[in-house]
Amino acid sequence: MSGAQPRFVLRHASDAQKVQTARYLVKGWLGSTGLSVVYGESNSGKSFFAIDFGFHVAAGEPWQGRLVKQGRVLLLAAEGAAGIPNRLKAIKLANPEFSSRAESNFSYITGQFDLRSDTHREEICALVRDQPPALLIIDTLALTFGDGLENEAGDMAQYVKQVSALGAPFNCHVMLIHHPGKDASRGMRGSSVLRAAIDTEIIIETNARHGIRTAKITKQREGATGQTVGFELEVVELGTDEDGDPITSCVVVPISATSTQRRKVPTGNAKAALQALHDALEAHGRQVPHFPAATGNAVEKSTWYEAFLANQGNKNLKSESSRKNFKRAATWLEENGYIETQGEYVWVSSADKDNDGHVPDMSDKFATD
Repeated sequence: MSGAQPRFVLRHASDAQKVQTARYLVKGWLGSTGLSVVYGESNSGKSFFAIDFGFHVAAGEPWQGRLVKQGRVLLLAAEGAAGIPNRLKAIKLANPEFSSRAESNFSYITGQFDLRSDTHREEICALVRDQPPALLIIDTLALTFGDGLENEAGDMAQYVKQVSALGAPFNCHVMLIHHPGKDASRGMRGSSVLRAAIDTEIIIETNARHGIRTAKITKQREGATGQTVGFELEVVELGTDEDGDPITSCVVVPISATSTQRRKVPTGNAKAALQALHDALEAHGRQVPHFPAATGNAVEKSTWYEAFLANQGNKNLKSESSRKNFKRAATWLEENGYIETQGEYVWVSSADKDNDGHVPDMSDKFATD
């Protein structure tokens, strides 16, 4: 039709002279719009992390040293809904001034949501239309997925479409809380449609021995991946119940991400001894009848010593220097939390096993000293 505006415009690379800066909610981590996923194992602290994240947006205060644009935050709590008031009270008790600056901008709705449903989406939008959020947190994907199947591409595509539509009227960022699959090394649970659609992916991991947790960006559509922050969960006592027992919750306490590497990396004889233990466990490890099942496979210390000598090409079991080197290495490994012992048996520390209690391949774990 004559005079109509063209639907499409052809542009050339030479036209792109101005550098476009991304609009952010939390600089370097979340854009002002888009879709993100925060995922981690159960009890990894991902919901506490998301609430802490939201409170900083609500307060407009820097988060882990990153600039933050202030805005309203809405939490849809389908999981752990009964504990939300306690979590918010814990923040207030731990940091009252910070809480007072955030709480008027932080709202939540509890219930069983089906976010693949137009009806639930429209009801939520109507409820907060006069208080539009800058950040919408959905906890969790699984409990807001309705009767769909997460592994089905069509169901996941429908869910992504609907939650994006939920955030669209407010031009806000939508953050999903999610879980990893059965094989955690393969990332999030469900259809790959989800990861393809999101702008930011953040994994929450924890060190079982020290209780230290990290949040790491593993996908960033318009930025760098690999950024990591560390945090701990600090217990806050809220009061007592009818039996006089303490009621507690937790708050997030930032720590340096580098402090998560609290154990020294084994070198020299300690490194050789640890590799020898893994070799011995692979060849001779067994469950000791009177040991707890959580111990897993163990070997006799003499078997470990033989593997240590064999790896060094030394067959002389009576060598005094070899015994001293081995003893010092074993002591170092135990003091730094790599191994555990009882009587004549030794095994790999539980903190160094995977989620199924298995000892991972060590061939390249300490490739450099």
